[in-house]
Amino acid sequence: TFITYAQCVMRYAYLLAVDLATAADAALTNEHQAEGFAFWRILAPILATSDTSGTAYIESYFLPGATLNAEENYYCSTKAIIERAVHDLSGTYFTSVEALGELQAAVDAGVNCYGGYVYEGIRYVSTSNVDKYFNISLDVAAIKVAIANSDWAQVGNIYNNPTFSTKSIRQLVYRDFTGEPYYDDMVAYYAEPYPINTIMEEVIAGDGIYGSTDEDYAAARAELGEKFAMDAAAVWYMVHELWQATQQALDIDANEEPGKRPELVAGGQHSWDEAFALFVGTDTSASPFGRALKRASNFGTKDTAFNVNKIIMQAFVDGLDALNNNPTAVQGYSDTIFQHVTIIYLQGTLRYAYLLELDVANGTPIREHQAEGAAFFFIVAPFVDQVDPSGAAYNQDL
Repeated sequence: TFITYAQCVMRYAYLLAVDLATAADAALTNEHQAEGFAFWRILAPILATSDTSGTAYIESYFLPGATLNAEENYYCSTKAIIERAVHDLSGTYFTSVEALGELQAAVDAGVNCYGGYVYEGIRYVSTSNVDKYFNISLDVAAIKVAIANSDWAQVGNIYNNPTFSTKSIRQLVYRDFTGEPYYDDMVAYYAEPYPINTIMEEVIAGDGIYGSTDEDYAAARAELGEKFAMDAAAVWYMVHELWQATQQALDIDANEEPGKRPELVAGGQHSWDEAFALFVGTDTSASPFGRALKRASNFGTKDTAFNVNKIIMQAFVDGLDALNNNPTAVQGYSDTIFQHVTIIYLQGTLRYAYLLELDVANGTPIREHQAEGAAFFFIVAPFVDQVDPSGAAYNQDL
């Protein structure tokens, strides 16, 4: 039943987009807005349980009398919001994303909708198809399930042979990016070319302490496997894509051939889209975006000016636009994203240092919290080391 109303909402979002694009009669636009609103009111309470920002976005334009913006991509934004909610709520209110199908009118019109996300009123719509990067999060979610079942053979299978994406997590981290600052810093600090892959393979294989049958060490193994897949791998490749986009921005700025500019812009925006897809994911609970939500809750920053996800989302939106309109500004937006991603993992380091201290004081097992803190510190350790080598060494010893 609810799939039907999800389809209706997408259909009327599409009709509104067509009305605006064709400057249709106001009476027809008002009619479509009202029809869409009637269907939306059935669906809204359900979507609100999964995505309050997306719900607010759809409500903002279906509400009768609401001012519509011809430059807004209502259909593609709504499609992305609904597909994500259907995925999140499958098994409760919905069956599957596949059950939604595709709106034939949009297909016939050649409308290409790529992934996107709306958060706190900030809307990012990808300019290119980067589904394989969005869907990395679905493979991470599958790995989390396999770890919960102690099925390490399945963890290894998904790590090497993805179920949902066409790119494996191993392919993200088993790459040589020599010359890129983040890669060079990580390699110099860990003294090996593929530090994330090395740890993942040891954890999956159960080498050394990871093969211990002790419950505390087993819990540590599980946390390392989950967080290296969900966080370290995604950040590693996301930063690579940001670097790629900044280099392409330099090419755009230096270009003197008008006919070549669209190709250069498209290339830069594609790299930027890939970085965004890795950060947010199809399943936000299995992406760095989801990690940031938890840390904002832990540190009380969600409803403040220091909401990391809000800052990162806005930088992604502005950077995508800058690649076309102001390429010299792209580096600044990339820096903002990276700086605030590091905050997520510095917060994680602090949180688990605190929990570890409580474990020691209470005489409770320490390895699980120790592993979680180690996984988060792994991502930022090289940069802490650059300003405070002794502090970095202290944290590594924890």
